Amino acid sequence: MLSLSFRRNVTRLDAGTLTTLMSALLTAEAARLNMPPNAVVVSQALNDADGGLDARIDEVPVAPDNLLPSGLVGFQFKARKSKTFSNEELRAELAKPGPTRILQQRGTYVLVVQADLNDQQRSLIEQRLAEEASLIAADPQCLVWDATAIEAFAQHHVAVVEGLELESFEAVRALPEIEQSLRIAERPYEADDRRREAIEQIRSRATGSGSDELDG
Repeated sequence: MLSLSFRRNVTRLDAGTLTTLMSALLTAEAARLNMPPNAVVVSQALNDADGGLDARIDEVPVAPDNLLPSGLVGFQFKARKSKTFSNEELRAELAKPGPTRILQQRGTYVLVVQADLNDQQRSLIEQRLAEEASLIAADPQCLVWDATAIEAFAQHHVAVVEGLELESFEAVRALPEIEQSLRIAERPYEADDRRREAIEQIRSRATGSGSDELDG
């Protein structure tokens, strides 16, 4: 069982860590389905023809307890603070070679976002995604996975999460959160007169134009 903080931790992941987590989860699920070790192709191994995808799985078998769509599946991972996608953004993503190939070959395109979406936000993204995908293929198969979906998926592969030590993110905060808590924008660093004088003396010594000792 995952900790109660896991979903919140997911929302804090950067692009690289989100890719690592999802790649590990997809690989674990493929292994559970007795698929070959090379069934999951991640971004580092995708060729130019699959540009725009972060992971691809070919020929996912049909199974009653399958966590993945069957057949050809392409994944795109998005780590972003915004919880909305415009039609223009989705159109640009789907127009890339990888997503287009997935849709044209009757596969399933899965947009994975680490944001924690409410029902209205998720439905709006799903609607816009379907609208743009329908311009590429008839009756397109598209899914949106958010932090809730990632958590549900990860509940079946807790060992993967533990291995990545994502459960220890409780005390970790993103840099903007730290800056906000410290109110950095309201308290910019300014040297006082004594520090400014010491800085000037150090500069003078460095150029050989000052005295040998700093003023006490």
